[in-house]
Amino acid sequence: MDMYAMATSIEHNNITQSFVGTAYPLKRAGKLHTFCEEVSLVHYGRFGKGETLSLVEIEKIDDRNDFIENTIELLEYKQPDFMCFKDENKFITNKRKNRIAGCPNLIVEVWSPGNVDVDKNEKFKLYSSSQLTEYWSINYQQRIVECYVGGQKNWEKSINQPLVTRWGFEFDLAYLYK
Repeated sequence: MDMYAMATSIEHNNITQSFVGTAYPLKRAGKLHTFCEEVSLVHYGRFGKGETLSLVEIEKIDDRNDFIENTIELLEYKQPDFMCFKDENKFITNKRKNRIAGCPNLIVEVWSPGNVDVDKNEKFKLYSSSQLTEYWSINYQQRIVECYVGGQKNWEKSINQPLVTRWGFEFDLAYLYK
């Protein structure tokens, strides 16, 4: 089975496909669990709407079966371009709805010119809400990648540089801009 991601422009699609193509072989080896926008919805939140949304911390859920059968349906959802979990125990899926709850080790969002600031702000607040998750925001027009953890900027790099997670997994997108 191959993973494919649909996107809003050729550049957006090339970047998203690069993340999927780079990480997918490790998923088969059982080292990473990766998801992209056409494969699965990412899933987060507290109950209700508003700026208090945050990634779900699976470790704090007492009854996982009840959560999967009932609670997961009530959460708010967003769909990042790419996310990755190092550990299978860090996320829960509801296969009927293809929804995932948890704090990914990495969330990547590739911004297109058509994205509105409201969408960017909402996703920033959510994707960078956990100290457990790296959130990479990619502006492909300016060729800049920003990394946030817990709402704080960790680094900013050119998309031409190797991008390395805190836990040592590397993505190299430089070939897209030669």
